[in-house]
Amino acid sequence: MERRSLLRNVYLFSDFSDAELGEIEEIAQPQAHAGSVELFREGQDADSLLIIKYGSVQIAQSGDNNTVMLATLGSGAHFGEMSLLDAEPRSATARTLEDSELVVIAYDKLRAVLDAQPAIAAKFYRALALYLGGRLRATSSDLNFARSRKSGR
Repeated sequence: MERRSLLRNVYLFSDFSDAELGEIEEIAQPQAHAGSVELFREGQDADSLLIIKYGSVQIAQSGDNNTVMLATLGSGAHFGEMSLLDAEPRSATARTLEDSELVVIAYDKLRAVLDAQPAIAAKFYRALALYLGGRLRATSSDLNFARSRKSGR
């Protein structure tokens, strides 16, 4: 039941009924990690969506001989969802910052549930589209702000 409570608080699953949430709970696997453990590396093949039960995870990208810290995520946050949609390699590196427990949902198992349950798929993909749309708006706003500062406006 504890896992179900965590899932219910994740935006992607917040509109799910108890029965629908049970379908996701069945495929969600707990995974404990010590601090400073690399969960996955930028460019690596992706196979799962991850949710932080407790602890914190840093998301970073490398390029031009530097590393850019994109986000620090805490309890209840999810990451690793982009590759579920486009089957591209990981776009960033994820590393635990402290002892953390994650809930891992394998893409193949999630796709099987979504393929078999159209109502669940509709809710999930709608929530994911809204989430990614919000992230894109925030990124666009950040880029616009950075451009205006650079040009002195």
